[in-house]
Amino acid sequence: TSPIYSGSYYLNNMLYLVCGSTPVTLYSSAPFGAGVTLYTDIAMTIPKTGYAYVTQNASNIFTLNSSTGVVGTDTGSSCSTGTGDLYRVSNTDSGVCSVTQETLYTNGSFTVGGTLYRDVALTTPVTGYAYVLVIATNTIYNLNSVTGAITSSTGLHC
Repeated sequence: TSPIYSGSYYLNNMLYLVCGSTPVTLYSSAPFGAGVTLYTDIAMTIPKTGYAYVTQNASNIFTLNSSTGVVGTDTGSSCSTGTGDLYRVSNTDSGVCSVTQETLYTNGSFTVGGTLYRDVALTTPVTGYAYVLVIATNTIYNLNSVTGAITSSTGLHC
């Protein structure tokens, strides 16, 4: 008789939506990790299919073979890796000073060359905006509106 491992898993077809999914209990014959097959039943006869991404207990996010239920590689993202801080984003350098502040996230400290994200899992870049104001330093930076990359300081302050 092989051991049975069970756990709480989050599944989704979109990387940035995994952490907000409803957890489900899944089973395997080995601890969670790459190469392990996840099953919907304790008898381990029905593989969990139909999803592209999986995380156990909202930790590291892995790819998942949607047709076999076999866990693939670690995506490098997790549900708790970002550093949150207060920011303002806008499409004008003057408007960025007056819009509502919000908590956004970076991978480590805020830095030129880094990316600004909407979620702590660092899966949803802030897009659609050209400027970001770092509340802590009162400095305005240029933001790539397509990728969320922090490109340079404008030298401006509010």
